[in-house]
Amino acid sequence: EMKPRPIDLDILLFGEQMIKSENLIIPHKELLNRAFAMIPLLQITPEIVHPEAKRAIADFVREADKSKVVLYKDHVARNI
Repeated sequence: EMKPRPIDLDILLFGEQMIKSENLIIPHKELLNRAFAMIPLLQITPEIVHPEAKRAIADFVREADKSKVVLYKDHVARNI
């Protein structure tokens, strides 16, 4: 339900687990349609496989529309 709430966390993946309940779906149901989420995920774990699709996230990134994804590489490690 779309309404104001104190925090909204999107859990993309949780290892190889697949969870479907009234309040939680893992892997995130829109992950494979969101290059802006898959690209950073791939940077963190290049070998990661989508547990439901049984394909590497890298495959989906190659096929995705990345035209609106902006990476700020110069700022990533600056304040860590």
